[in-house]
Amino acid sequence: MSVGKREENKQRTRDALEEAAWSLLSELGFDATTVSAIAARVGVSERTFYRYFESKEAVLFGAWREQLDEFASFIRSRPKDEAVLLSLQEFSRAWALVHQGGLARGRLRRAIAAESATVRDYERTHIVETLRERILAVVGDRLGVLPSEDFRVPLLTGLFIELLMSAKSKWLEDGGSLLSQIDAAWDAARALELLGER
Repeated sequence: MSVGKREENKQRTRDALEEAAWSLLSELGFDATTVSAIAARVGVSERTFYRYFESKEAVLFGAWREQLDEFASFIRSRPKDEAVLLSLQEFSRAWALVHQGGLARGRLRRAIAAESATVRDYERTHIVETLRERILAVVGDRLGVLPSEDFRVPLLTGLFIELLMSAKSKWLEDGGSLLSQIDAAWDAARALELLGER
C-alpha cells in the first residue's frame, strides 16, 4: 500500500471515530459513552482508538494538536516586518474560519464540559496550555527575545488567548459568525487602548 493510500485510510478511521463519538455522546451522554462503544461502532479495537486519541476527552476536540502546529506555522510564515499584533490578528481570523462550522458541536462540548471536570481539565491543561506555549514561542521569535526575559511576550500571549476565548464564548452564546466576534474583540481591545501597534 502506498504512503498516500495509507494516510487516507488513517484519516478515514480517525474521522469515523470522531463521528461515532459525537453520535454516541448525543444519544447516551458523556459518562455513558465508553471508548469500547466508540470503537465498536466503527468496527475497530480499543487499541486502534488509542492510536488516534489519548482519551475519551481528547476525541471531543478532534485534531487540535495538528491545528495548533499549522497555526504556529501560519504565524511564522507572515512577513517578518509585519507588526506582531497584526500577525496575531490574522492568526485569529484564520482560526475563526476553521472553527466557524462547529457551532453545534461547540455548544454540545461546552454543555459536556459544564458537567464533566475531566473534560474541563483536559481543555485547560492540554489544549489551552499547549496554545499558550505555541504563542509564547512565536511571539518571542517575532520580537527577537526570549519569552522568559521580556514581559511583552507573556502579556501579549495572555491577552491574545483571552481575546480568543472571549470571542468563542460569545459566539457559542449568540451564534452567527465567529469571525465577526473575533473582529469585535479586537475592536474592543483597541478601544480600551490595551493594544498598541508594535
